[in-house]
Amino acid sequence: MKLIKIFAFSLLLASATNIQATTFSKDPLYFLNGKAINKAELEKISPEAIASVSVLKGKDAISKYGRKAKKGVVEITTKK
Repeated sequence: MKLIKIFAFSLLLASATNIQATTFSKDPLYFLNGKAINKAELEKISPEAIASVSVLKGKDAISKYGRKAKKGVVEITTKK
């Protein structure tokens, strides 16, 4: 089961990276439990600790986070 979760997490991060490719811009915004984090902090997260990941693009991202989210948003929630 761990392997499946790690694989799913990898696919979601690949989707987040795809935001960069489709918008021809830098990285999307990353949020961990509602707090903005950078890519270095993102890479430190253990896949086993993740409860859910959401990827927001376009109008959905901008309506929730403002213009700074035009590159997309990755929301990560960890297990408590």
